[in-house]
Amino acid sequence: MNPQMPTLSTGTRATESPADIQEQVRRRAFELYEQRGREDGHDLDDWLQAESELAPQYYAGLKILAYVEIP
Repeated sequence: MNPQMPTLSTGTRATESPADIQEQVRRRAFELYEQRGREDGHDLDDWLQAESELAPQYYAGLKILAYVEIP
């Protein structure tokens, strides 16, 4: 029996590696940069905004894992 891993609302697995999560943050920060018209000088703001948007999903996944029963 192979239980499915819980998924986050974004469809990503709750057990993603830190590198995977960092990649998601990087992509979202780049989206924010593009939405601003590729205006330089806001890289830290974009990064922190992306982290704040994605962190609840990441932590929700950790809570899900804490309640998964192991057979």
